Amino acid sequence: MWIGRGLLRILVGASLGATLFLSPAGELSADTRVENAQQLFVQGVRYLRGGSRVMAATYFEKALEANRNFVEAMVALADVLAVDSSGVPFGDPGRNIRARDLYTRVLDLEPGRAHTRNNLAWLLIQVGENLDGAIGHAEFAVEAHPDNVAFLDTLAVGYCKRGDMKRAQKVLGRAMELAPDAAFLQQRKKKLCRASGRSK
Repeated sequence: MWIGRGLLRILVGASLGATLFLSPAGELSADTRVENAQQLFVQGVRYLRGGSRVMAATYFEKALEANRNFVEAMVALADVLAVDSSGVPFGDPGRNIRARDLYTRVLDLEPGRAHTRNNLAWLLIQVGENLDGAIGHAEFAVEAHPDNVAFLDTLAVGYCKRGDMKRAQKVLGRAMELAPDAAFLQQRKKKLCRASGRSK
């Protein structure tokens, strides 16, 4: 399962009241660019909260122009790009490629980010690209957070797509133990049973 809502909590409460510094030549310092990147990022989050994914993406892009290694802006932009403007996930191949590249860049900088690994895995599974790599990312996420239902769901779907129904059922069973009333898991179980040729 793709997790995009978590980015709304990132850095929104951060203090952004840093002092502006100019170099002797009158250029903005690196500290100012970082502050500006944070302010642009927060504006993007505000747009996202207001339902404007397009404007959110614009501000996340601007934040990355101000600080190209701003990991949270990369994740937020990838999350927005992985869902098209009408809210349909994984609809536009160009946006999916950009989202994949952003997630990959984040993992190059911070390989231990389980949330990013899960979202990259979900994206790759949904677009049918590099299934083994997707499963590897999902397995990493589940190892880091074995009780995260969304991560377990991603891994179960990956196993199912690969045809490994036994593993898929085991992982989905664990997710259902953790969240027995989750409607999306009930639907997933029905689809998995149909795919494996079992009833119910």
